[in-house]
Formats: sequence, C-alpha cells, structure tokens
Amino acid sequence: MQAQAKSKLRQHFLQLRQKQSLSMAAEASARIRKLLLGLELMQKARSILIYLPTKGEVDTYPLLEHFWGQGVHVFLPRCRDHEPGVMDVHRVRTPEELGPGHFGLTEPNPMCTVPEENPKLDIVVVPAIAFDRQGYRLGFGGGYYDRFLSRLMHTSTLIGLAYDFQIVEHLPQEPWDQPLDMIITPGEIIVPDRELGS
Repeated sequence: MQAQAKSKLRQHFLQLRQKQSLSMAAEASARIRKLLLGLELMQKARSILIYLPTKGEVDTYPLLEHFWGQGVHVFLPRCRDHEPGVMDVHRVRTPEELGPGHFGLTEPNPMCTVPEENPKLDIVVVPAIAFDRQGYRLGFGGGYYDRFLSRLMHTSTLIGLAYDFQIVEHLPQEPWDQPLDMIITPGEIIVPDRELGS
C-alpha cells in the first residue's frame, strides 16, 4: 500500500511540475536561489553537494558559477555504473568537467573527475518530487540519496529546494528516510520542528 501511495503521489507532483510554465519556474527558481544564498550558514560554507536540475526541477545551474567564484568546493552526484541505487560524489571545478550521465542527467565526467570517498560537506542540497513540513521528501524511488545520506560521515546541513506546490503537510515515511534540516520555497524557509514532527 505504501509503495502504491507513493507512486500515485509521484505521478501527481510530476504532472504539476510539467504544467508549470517555463517563466514561472524561472522566476520561482530565482527567488529560491536568493533565499538560499542569503542564509548565514550558506555564506560560511566551504563545501557543498548540489544536484543539477532535470524535468523542471528548481534550477541550480546559476549556483555553480556563484560557488566557484566564492572559492567553495562544489560536489555533484554521479550514479554508479552497474550498481542501481548507488551514487558517488565528485568535486567539479569547471563546466567542462560535466557531461551526459545516467537517466538523461548531467553528471561529473568520470574521465576528468574522481569520486570522493568521505567528502566533508557543509551543505547537501537534496532534490525531491515533494516535501512535507516535517522535512521528509518523496524522491524518484531509486533510493540513491537515502543510501548516500545514510553513509555520510560528516555532519552536513540538508536542504531541499521546492516550488510552493511541492509542499504538503505529511508524506508517507519509511524507517530509513532521512529528514532534511530546511526546505526553501519561493516564499518561505521551512525549518521542521522535530518535536512536532515525531
């Protein structure tokens, strides 16, 4: 039942994302990036793992040039070949180190970047199809981020970026789900209250 409920939710939110106009998505993404960059913890961060958008996700591309210009170490995920559900992170220094990857994603080029075994990440920006106000997320179902976050050794701040329609009160939860510390929408910064959420 849980899997079926999640599948229906995925379809619903993906349809909402597809219906959003390019101009509205661009405007909302710009607001979200501004709020993100205005965070004190972001201004102090020296290393960040960030996703590159696909299929209408909040646009993170402009953040790359910003972070590179600030001397921040930028890491990007790459799905492991022949190991479904497992991803590594690679430090990327220039756009030339990116290339076509799995599932139609843009990923670090393995010919010029290498996976980092235990990266010390101040910030991890986590993608999702939907988020709830307790900090839980609905992913694509592959478990890539769940597995990665479970083995993350460094204490990182986990942040989700979302359009307004991607926020709900409650999502189905699994025992292995890792709640985020913060979710940023065009109009608010949601900091989950763990006491209320439990």
